[in-house]
Amino acid sequence: GKAASISPEFSFAQANQAVAIYASGDKNGATRRFRALLRRFPEFDDMRAALVASLWAQGLRDNAEQEWLRVGDERYNDMAWLRKNR
Repeated sequence: GKAASISPEFSFAQANQAVAIYASGDKNGATRRFRALLRRFPEFDDMRAALVASLWAQGLRDNAEQEWLRVGDERYNDMAWLRKNR
């Protein structure tokens, strides 16, 4: 997206672009973007959760479960919070 190209250091612009790629159906492309963002921002739990969803949707359950264990934000363990916010 435009925001990511204007300010490539702004991780949320890149995150939104990656999520848009996922929503368009390009799970592999989105997974590559999620992983690239996580290399630069390893504590970006929203991106790690998005990566988990992408891996799970691709049938890569073992990989998804391993990544899920790395999500540090405890809110992701709260189903009510997830339904409301994610």
